[in-house]
Amino acid sequence: MALMAPTRPDYLKSPEELHPAESVRRTTASIMHLTKLTEGSHLATTFGWGRNRGDQATNAFLIEPSYMTKTYTVFARGEYVQKTGEELGRLPDDRTIPIKQFTLGVSREIVKAQPYQLALGASVTYSWKPNDLDGLYGKNPVGYWIFLRLRPAAMGH
Repeated sequence: MALMAPTRPDYLKSPEELHPAESVRRTTASIMHLTKLTEGSHLATTFGWGRNRGDQATNAFLIEPSYMTKTYTVFARGEYVQKTGEELGRLPDDRTIPIKQFTLGVSREIVKAQPYQLALGASVTYSWKPNDLDGLYGKNPVGYWIFLRLRPAAMGH
């Protein structure tokens, strides 16, 4: 189990090109946990939080569990993010807009016994947002993606 305590706020001087006079204090924290379930499977879970404090404060939270075997990975991700009206092109600019998303996906290892691993996967993401954003994002925004993952093979111990 890995545990990260909240970090001290980082001061970001002028991080946004459109607002060069605005600086931000960013604080983050995360907790990660790994549990071996059987000889060939485990469950990994991450919880994260972040806060930006500039002209207005916004928060973001996520939880991401993954169940992994030697051949398959099933993963999910829940997110809550506060965006400003300006970031989403909505008035008033200083309005804080809650956005929620849930992703569910799976990947299958295609190549395992090489110096690299290759997997094929897919996921679907559903988003919840205020109704006044329907014109920009649709009534029920859903995203799908298919991916190939290439990475170095796991090290043997």
